[in-house]
Amino acid sequence: MSYLILQDALARHTAPPPRPAAAVPAAPPLTLTHVLCGVLLALLAVQIPWADLRGYEFVDRVNYLHYFKYEENLLEYSRFSHWYDYLTNEILWHSAIPYLHKTWDISLPTLFDAIAFFCVFTFVVFLARYQSLLALPLLLNPLLMTFAFDQMRNSLAFSLLLWAFMLPRKLLPAAVLLVLIAPFLHTSSVLFVLLWLCLTLAIRWQQKGWLPYWFYLGGLVFAGAVLSFASGELLHQILSVLGDRRAERVLGNASSGLLYTLFWIALLGVALTQGRRYGTQIICAYAIVILSFVSFNLVFGGYSLRFLAASLPMLIITMLRTDSRIKPFVVGAFGLYACLQWYYWLKVDGL
Repeated sequence: MSYLILQDALARHTAPPPRPAAAVPAAPPLTLTHVLCGVLLALLAVQIPWADLRGYEFVDRVNYLHYFKYEENLLEYSRFSHWYDYLTNEILWHSAIPYLHKTWDISLPTLFDAIAFFCVFTFVVFLARYQSLLALPLLLNPLLMTFAFDQMRNSLAFSLLLWAFMLPRKLLPAAVLLVLIAPFLHTSSVLFVLLWLCLTLAIRWQQKGWLPYWFYLGGLVFAGAVLSFASGELLHQILSVLGDRRAERVLGNASSGLLYTLFWIALLGVALTQGRRYGTQIICAYAIVILSFVSFNLVFGGYSLRFLAASLPMLIITMLRTDSRIKPFVVGAFGLYACLQWYYWLKVDGL
């Protein structure tokens, strides 16, 4: 008996330590079901007359229609004396749309609907693949509709980044190409790429034991605070120095009120209490940074809505990966919150 006890103790002592949680839980391969769901839901989204339901057009969409039809293209008078001028002027957006419209005779509404289709399709595929098909109803949110149909530069660029994330390693050159293309559509892509790289590095350091988990978690919150500060007054100053055309309207459209932000602050509190295995998944870590960013925007006045819209699939995954004991309350609260969003979006004002 003593021999068996000694043998058992020795086995426990010499057993390899448990493997840390993967930064990205193994996702099932992309299937035809994912693609078909994405196509069907994206087709449905572009067929719905959102402007008629709301009673007015999407502001950015109308501005782009007028710009590409009647105004002088920004590239005609912009100076490209530095390498970053190609980024700040988003050269690919201002050259590709006119080229497709004039050379290939594709109407501007068709091009814009194609971008919206691609965005909705990408979000559906991402959520279905990394969570489940049952999560797709949670995407029915005005944040996504505004992002896909109005904030087209951002939605196109971010969709490319999501595909870069989803592509298998054997298609790494294609993923790198998508990452390189995205910033020339929308400069915020640089921020998302850098954030993703930093999170990957931080997760590896934490899993190797180089960072205590409390320090790692505090770093995620601090990163959100820095992003909030940087996208508020600091961004205004940087754009002014660079002579960027958007400097004058950065702060005016940036902040979100406490009532609108309250749910996301509560979700941040829930996410911070979920433990190491949860917090070191890269999707959840990314969501914690974005939720911290949104929370600190109440102080620094940075952008909230567009970051929330771009991050909606990751935020939904973060909700659905919470502890099973509180998940029903989180999802229920989000459902109620989404109903209020729809009321505000359809009856009161656009997001």
